[in-house]
Amino acid sequence: MLYILYEALRLDLLGGDYLQIDETAVKLLDPDTKGKAKQSYFWVITRPGGSVLYWFGPGRGAEVAEELLAGFGGKLQSDGYEVYDSLAKRNDDLVHFGCWSHARRKFVESLESGGADAAWYVAEIQRLYRIEARCDDAAMSAVDRATVRGRESKPVLAKIKARLEADHGSGRILPSSPLGKAVNYTLTRWASLERYAGKGNGEVRIDNNPVENAIRPSAVGKKNWLFIGHPKAGQRSAIVYTIIEECRLHGVDPFAYLVDVMPKIMDHSSHRIADLLPKQWAKSHG
Repeated sequence: MLYILYEALRLDLLGGDYLQIDETAVKLLDPDTKGKAKQSYFWVITRPGGSVLYWFGPGRGAEVAEELLAGFGGKLQSDGYEVYDSLAKRNDDLVHFGCWSHARRKFVESLESGGADAAWYVAEIQRLYRIEARCDDAAMSAVDRATVRGRESKPVLAKIKARLEADHGSGRILPSSPLGKAVNYTLTRWASLERYAGKGNGEVRIDNNPVENAIRPSAVGKKNWLFIGHPKAGQRSAIVYTIIEECRLHGVDPFAYLVDVMPKIMDHSSHRIADLLPKQWAKSHG
């Protein structure tokens, strides 16, 4: 019966026009397959400020992402994993957005060896984040945030890009050095990284931290149960994680929610199953 709620939530998420996506490794010890534990993955999609959904996949290839995102058209934000960008290039209905948190992390990691050059990049990226913080503090609408980004963020982005191009071709920074790798990483993904500041993208975050935060409960779980015992168990775990995390996001006690909702599912109109999801339940039991 939880699957009915899970599927309603999945359709709701895919019916929107903005998603963030991430994945995390989990060991699969399949009794039907001889040999060592296989590397499998929990994939997570979320609508920032909205809902979250876990998905179990036997691998990290594009076919899993395509299955999970089937029917979705809109803005997709992720880290630098190439699958998402290539997926968007093959699908005219998808627009890919990058994550500045990942780019910034690489420059921070290069500070020790990169000195003043690395520090310059970190400082400029921090300027982008300060602009976002001001927009958050003012609770700006997506339209107003896009206006601010056009006026303030775009000039900073232009300066960062010019420096990236100069450093990349100067021969002054070794490509194999931490800073050289950070420069190449950011420049390679530049189109997706600067896209958030474009007109009409005010609802898109500067990074995909919300989905990374949503994926953390599974990391805690892995320390306790170590591996998944069967592919079917993997998807059942994804369903349970989804329901529990949805409850947490919306301030709902999972036990109280399930006790109330489970007896109602089978008799509830299939067209109104979304009314039983944690977000809607919280509104009616507030």
